[in-house]
Amino acid sequence: MRKRLLVAFFAVALCIAGIAGPSSAGLVNIHHIDIDVGGINFLNNTTVAVALNPVVLLCPNVGVNNVLNTLNLVAAGALEQETVCKGESGDVVVKQHR
Repeated sequence: MRKRLLVAFFAVALCIAGIAGPSSAGLVNIHHIDIDVGGINFLNNTTVAVALNPVVLLCPNVGVNNVLNTLNLVAAGALEQETVCKGESGDVVVKQHR
């Protein structure tokens, strides 16, 4: 559990530093979202571009396109909240930032 969270935090740090960025194809960056892992706020007030890599790492059995679609739907307001997967660290849930 700790290893997965550490990997996800490292991926976020790399994205923020601009060393490794996610693909920009199909990303909605208009609204912000929150990511909860196991009931703990993991990423708060972030964009889809920043959230994509950590969520894909936390949900390896879910395709990247499915993760991206879910993040985009929540960011656009079509969904208020959605569980992306049930990982080793707990449910990975994406919510609209309020």
